[in-house]
Amino acid sequence: MTRRAPAVAAIALACAFAVLAPAAPARADDARRVVCDTDEAEFEKRNDEISYSLRLENRQLFRECLAQDAQDFATVVAGAEDGDEIVVLPGQYTVAETVVLEGRKDLRLRGGGDDPGDAVLQGGFDLEHLVVLDGVSDVSVEALAWRGATESALKAESSTGVRLEGLRADRNGHHGFEAVDSDVSIVDTYVGENPGSGIRLTRSSASVREVVAERNAVGLTASESEGVSLRDSEVRKNAVGVRIEDSSDVEVGGLALSENNIAAGGDADCDSPLFAAPTRTEPGICGNLGGRAGVGLWIHSSRDVAVTDSHIWGHNGEALVLTGDLIEGGTNERVSVTGTAFGQRPTKALQHNRSDIWWDGRGSDLCFDAGDLAETRPASLPGCDAPLGERLVGDPESALKSHWCAEPDFTSPQPLCDWLGASATDRVELRLAIVLGMAVLVLTGLGWLASARTNEPPAFTALSTSTLLLLGAVLLLVSSAWSTRSDYESLGLAMWALSWLLAARLWRRSGLRTLAAFTALMAAFLLVDAVDRAVWMIPFLSFSPGWAWAVLAPLWLLVLLGSLFKPRRAEPEVPQQRTEEPLEHNRFAWEAFRG
Repeated sequence: MTRRAPAVAAIALACAFAVLAPAAPARADDARRVVCDTDEAEFEKRNDEISYSLRLENRQLFRECLAQDAQDFATVVAGAEDGDEIVVLPGQYTVAETVVLEGRKDLRLRGGGDDPGDAVLQGGFDLEHLVVLDGVSDVSVEALAWRGATESALKAESSTGVRLEGLRADRNGHHGFEAVDSDVSIVDTYVGENPGSGIRLTRSSASVREVVAERNAVGLTASESEGVSLRDSEVRKNAVGVRIEDSSDVEVGGLALSENNIAAGGDADCDSPLFAAPTRTEPGICGNLGGRAGVGLWIHSSRDVAVTDSHIWGHNGEALVLTGDLIEGGTNERVSVTGTAFGQRPTKALQHNRSDIWWDGRGSDLCFDAGDLAETRPASLPGCDAPLGERLVGDPESALKSHWCAEPDFTSPQPLCDWLGASATDRVELRLAIVLGMAVLVLTGLGWLASARTNEPPAFTALSTSTLLLLGAVLLLVSSAWSTRSDYESLGLAMWALSWLLAARLWRRSGLRTLAAFTALMAAFLLVDAVDRAVWMIPFLSFSPGWAWAVLAPLWLLVLLGSLFKPRRAEPEVPQQRTEEPLEHNRFAWEAFRG
């Protein structure tokens, strides 16, 4: 008896501890629902491919599933109540009807595999959405693959505390995941091969981390949203990597943006065209149009956006684009780009972009402190040590392209916009440069014609010098539009200004004083515009100097036409003096006649 006493005491203490100790938080079995395929052989085949610990748990869950009244996804999920956990066992499930969870709280929907590919939900392109979370709170969705919806696989609307983790959404008709008027967190998720956005946020706040987005029309879109954080993610091989439009308080950090292009000749890993309409077998994902198309990060009419510590490389189009809407008044405010490496991988290997930054020149308190930049438009950008104040209007060419191309339509190639599928020769800036160059040459030729009709035409040597300068300027302007070299553009404007200063001097000597004065004024504005674009963006100007000479051009044209058709002034007649020969030379030489 005495030997058993310590053992009995130990057992008693253990039992008391077990009774008094607080239990670990866990969901009761009656709060757990299971989705499964009732074919046990098929279940075992798929279950054997996952890790051992989950395999044992899933066998227990499979027995629970068979004991339920229903096993299919739509019925089980639709019947979930607040606080329930729904486990989808490994397998492929066709969702027969859209499941709408309205007003639910504290739900957990998870797959029963090691990765999202173990439990796959398919819509067969018969449903707009597979699941809609409407007005829910504190709902988490984990470890599931979603595909085959005609709009978006999973949509959260008017919801808070939605967490998406370890998911995969691919080959849907439009978007992968969509949030409208919601607060969501998306972590460790893959979105790909969606002809809309991999992730689309509309009037929502979101934290997006460790996401991979590839081969979508847009990797991630934030529209009219506030409080969006996109960090530590990879966005690659989309037509547009990330688009931020009409949003505020956006943080982009630690991002790897690479090769977001619409590649000419198609993508070797994808045979479907980007602009194809979604079908059941061919959702339309990759690109084969416009060799210069594509954008890495696109910021449109947004406020308080910070881009930090990211890498952007390998873009055939533009790495970073900033646009606004001149007609509707939308513009970017308080946008900063700091600590970001353009044309460089995280491994420090170089892979340049065709153009690092394209900015329409509008906005307030914008700054760029991104180290070495290859090609930018404009060539002169405000630094973060002295950010630009407010500029209401950028240069005319950029304003026109921004208005024309700032609203992408991914259903078809957009004319005049190389970012969105138009050919290189169809770009709006190239056409504008050709028309402007031809007009300048013709009108300047008319000016020389007007001076040639005066009484003091210019010397041929001076005329030739001015004309050669102008020809070089036009070639540089067209070359700049073709190659996107903004330094060529600034040099072309400067040469144009010098050509017209020389022409104004010669026209003044020819008596065309009004035309000479207007031409000199135009040349002065052209020089200021060239400096503003290439050397120093003048901070106290609320508009680009390019608008000064553009607005003055019609008045200059009227003066030119007036000078051209002005009646030629007649040369004053010089009075001719009559000279009479001396009288002796007018006599008849009688002596000679007589001899």
